[in-house]
Parts: sequence; C-alpha cells; structure tokens
Amino acid sequence: MWGTARIPEPYATYHRRIRELNPGCEVVLWTDHDIAEFVATEFPDRLEFFRALPLDVHRWDLFRYMLLHKHGGLYVDMDIEPSRSFDRLFDSSAALTLFREHPQDARRMRRSSILANAVICCVPGSPLMAALIESICSLRSIDATRSGVCEQTGPIMLTAVYERCRPAAAVHDHRAFFPNAVPLNGPPGNGVGYYGTHRFASTWWKQVPAR
Repeated sequence: MWGTARIPEPYATYHRRIRELNPGCEVVLWTDHDIAEFVATEFPDRLEFFRALPLDVHRWDLFRYMLLHKHGGLYVDMDIEPSRSFDRLFDSSAALTLFREHPQDARRMRRSSILANAVICCVPGSPLMAALIESICSLRSIDATRSGVCEQTGPIMLTAVYERCRPAAAVHDHRAFFPNAVPLNGPPGNGVGYYGTHRFASTWWKQVPAR
C-alpha cells in the first residue's frame, strides 16, 4: 500500500525486487484511491465505519484484513526488503501463515509474543480475517494514539483475535521477517530475515502521538 502509484526510495526498490524474486506471482500495489473503491464495492456495509476511522493507519490496517478475506494471498508492507522468493510460503499446505515480531518488541509491549500484521498469508475467506474485521468494526471508540493503533487495529489486535479464535495456522518465528527489534533510540540492527527484513519505516508512527 502507498498513497499514490509514485513510490519513493527505498520502497520502490523493495517493491521491484519482490516482483523480480516472484515472477509467477501477481504483485499488486494498492493506492489510497484503490483502497477506497475496494471497500465501497466489496464491504459497503462497513464503508461508513471505515471512512469514520480517525487515522489513515487505522484504515490501512482494516483494509489489509478485508483484502485478505476477499482474495487471500500474501500481504507485505512496503518497508519489507525481500531476501528470497516467497514460493515456500505459497507452497505450504497451511490455510493461514503468520509471523512473530522480534521478542524484544513483544517485551516492550508487555506481551510474551506478538504476531505481525506487516506480513500475512492466507486463503480467501479466512475465519481469522473475518473475526478481525468484526472485532474492529464493533469497537465503540477509536484511540488515535500509537498504543491505540497497535491495540485496536494493529499487531496486538491481530494477536488477541488469534489467541481467542485459535485457527489452524503455520506460525513462523521472528527470524523470517523480523531479525531486528524496532530501533527506538539507536541505529537499526543489521540482521537479515530468511524471507525478508522489516526496515521499520514507521511512516504512520511519526505522525501519531504517543499515549
């Protein structure tokens, strides 16, 4: 996802590299315009709620769950630098594949582990995606802070719904895409994930107040 089709570096390179490493896959970039049209067409009963969400990042989170529920496939954030083909993820017999974030990031959020929503792979009609959509759209108020985003639409919400529903899933540890913890007060780590490396652009994080 990106606001427009004009992607800045280094994300344009990451996007191009994903195409090169996965020639048999259809790689789709979703712009804000595309996202709005998709929700209006495929989830018209959720459109009012979607439009009323206070932050773009709330909409981006909800959209990825809607997209995966409708079409399935592999969702990858723009700040994932790929290391190799994603073939093994598609060849898996699992109907749902999830990825854990770095343990240090989980400890910062006082969790034993956190499932990332930056990378998700599933078949169409995933019960977990349906449960996420329902859980988010049932919220009576939305917290427009960093913690609120994580807890209400982001990775903590994904983790909570997964733990409640316990769907059958292949769950990879942090070494798949998250070899480094979030660089809060220093340089980013130099680890490289097996499939790719989350580079923590955090474009939304910089625009949202902390709780």
